[in-house]
Amino acid sequence: MDGQGHGKAQEQKQEPAHGSGRGQGRGTDAGRSVWEEGADFARILFRGLPDLAWLKDPQGRYLCCNRSFERVVGRCEADLRGLTDLDMFSAEDAAFFRSNDLGAIEVDGLHVNEEWLTFRDTGERRRYEVLKTPLRGDDGALIGVLGAARDITRQHRQDEALRLAARIFESAGESILVTDASGAIVASNAAFSRISGYPAAEVIGRNPRLLRSGRQGAAFYERMWRQLALHDRFQGEFWNRARDGRLYPLLQTITVLRDEHGRITHYIGVGADLSQLHEAEQRSHHLRQHDTLTDLPNRQLIAARLHEWIEARRGGDRAAAVSLLVIGLDGFKSINDTMGHAAGDRVLVEMAERLRVLAGAHSFVGRLGGDEFVVMQADAGLERVQAEARAWLAALAEPIALQGHALTVTVSIGIAHFPEDGEGADALLRHAESALRGAKGEGRNTLRRYDPQLHQASLERLLLLSSLRRAVPAGELHAWYQPKLDLHSRELVGAEALVRWLHPELGWVSPAQFIPVAEQTDLIVAIGERMLDTVAAQVARWHAQGRGWLPVAVNLGARHFADAGLPARLQALRDRHGLPAGVLELEITESMLMTAGGAPEQRLGELRRAGVKLSIDDFGTGYSSLSYLKRLPVDALKIDRSFVAAIESDRRDLSIATTIIALARGLGLTVVAEGVETEGQRELLEQEGCAQGQGWLFAHAMPPAEFEAWWQVWAPSPGPQDHFDAAAAAGAAPNQLA
Repeated sequence: MDGQGHGKAQEQKQEPAHGSGRGQGRGTDAGRSVWEEGADFARILFRGLPDLAWLKDPQGRYLCCNRSFERVVGRCEADLRGLTDLDMFSAEDAAFFRSNDLGAIEVDGLHVNEEWLTFRDTGERRRYEVLKTPLRGDDGALIGVLGAARDITRQHRQDEALRLAARIFESAGESILVTDASGAIVASNAAFSRISGYPAAEVIGRNPRLLRSGRQGAAFYERMWRQLALHDRFQGEFWNRARDGRLYPLLQTITVLRDEHGRITHYIGVGADLSQLHEAEQRSHHLRQHDTLTDLPNRQLIAARLHEWIEARRGGDRAAAVSLLVIGLDGFKSINDTMGHAAGDRVLVEMAERLRVLAGAHSFVGRLGGDEFVVMQADAGLERVQAEARAWLAALAEPIALQGHALTVTVSIGIAHFPEDGEGADALLRHAESALRGAKGEGRNTLRRYDPQLHQASLERLLLLSSLRRAVPAGELHAWYQPKLDLHSRELVGAEALVRWLHPELGWVSPAQFIPVAEQTDLIVAIGERMLDTVAAQVARWHAQGRGWLPVAVNLGARHFADAGLPARLQALRDRHGLPAGVLELEITESMLMTAGGAPEQRLGELRRAGVKLSIDDFGTGYSSLSYLKRLPVDALKIDRSFVAAIESDRRDLSIATTIIALARGLGLTVVAEGVETEGQRELLEQEGCAQGQGWLFAHAMPPAEFEAWWQVWAPSPGPQDHFDAAAAAGAAPNQLA
């Protein structure tokens, strides 16, 4: 390119044009220019060349070209004469071509390079290998630049593809191993060396068998060769041995390469290292089967291992036994509540470590959850196991340094023995846990072996509790009423509501069976709420029937009494049913008051302000002091039936009953005797000043309809309202709601 525009070159006057060309030149003896002679020479040289060939003058104007050049640029030679590269190609390409022309002139020799050629019409780019050399006349004068170009686009792309493949091969994250048809390694990449530890120089020429770990048998490799023969491809997980001896998993795909005749030329193995994945799976598997705090096996692994141990010994003699010990920490909840969960965790970790040491390497130690651990021992005699467990009681009770204190934590141990105490893992574990509950129930810091009778009682209790949970919302609980009478006049003055359960299959279930179960759970609160609502509705119904306001007492459970929301609900209950103050009475046992936390007199005051009467039930069976009793805002004392039963024959019982009556009257409380069954009992109680009584002498507890029928016969006239003045009761002093 000479910078003189895109079209025709400027003519110079001293040198005439020749033919259709517009080049410049010097004259010769024959009158022909050196450019014409050069073009003729070039044409002779170009003849028969398959490559592109051309001749430019020193200013970059085309003088001649061959047919290959004409085909590529789409112009004939006549049209090309006098044109520059800028007339045919992009400015960028033209500048590059001109630079190479000048380079050839400067070195005055052969100039070789590769050039991209962009075609204006199609935008296609092709790669050419270009040779350029200056052409001079006999006198050494520069005629022009002779050029030849070979299209190497396909070769260039192939080379680029090979270079790209080589870069991909070397930089791939997967291990790549290439063998020839005989199995000799011919190539490996950096990932192979990184994963296996073998540098390429150590494996070239060797067979991949050097990687075998021995973990996979002959059947695996037979299947591999069979798949390769059938499908030219195999994928599987290989366990290889690295150069340093470690084993590593490799998910490898082996592919067969064949030539055009179908002959095998190479095998290519591409593998992904699964080491981290396997490690992650192992960690996940470990976490699923181990306790995160103590790293002991959890319940899932305990059950699986126990099953394995039992199955391994099933069918053998009785010496092939398994002992299962469940160890529970005594009073662990109080540690969490008073010292915090971090302290509780510290205790659990310490106990876990102690158990590991005590149990020894041949035992299996795990954590069931919460404060319970497991120790499994195989083929050990039951007597030996029990002797060791007794020694553990003392060892585990050694003080633990915690928050500056030496904390002593005792344990209870339940033992079950295979095969005597259970034929399967599930049964043995359940029975050991049942034995633990028995140990805790018998005072803690002790051990117990599984007892089928105790387990059956525990199972029945569990089933009863399950049925009871369904019974409350299903309406299976009913309120029965036992009359409360004035011992002198025998007039009806009130009643006690007693809960009864009509089971759809078992029939009537005794309160002695289900009330103790309910009191150990929050279910007693639900039962109490149902009873209060039922009784309130019944009392309101009797009043609407013209029977007056009959005071009715309802027994209150300890959990129900501790419920802070009870006073507000009682007030809402009275409002909902329109009950005056004093119609509902709550009976609270003496032992409940003595064991209640906080200030029971404060809770009793809240209940009194909610408009209910309060009485202490089973009085005399607890240990309340007189000074304590006088502070309680209660209305009545009920003499326990155990003191009433023998007052006719046992002077001591009569003395106790007499003392209670005198005490209550001195405090301004109403006295009610329970379990009055004979006329002699009634007379003695009346003589001593007991105001009211209830018992089979008068009537047993009855459902509402039967109670109403008894009421109609016993007290046909409106009786209760003669003894209960609602207006007066609403403004009465705390101890005057009798």
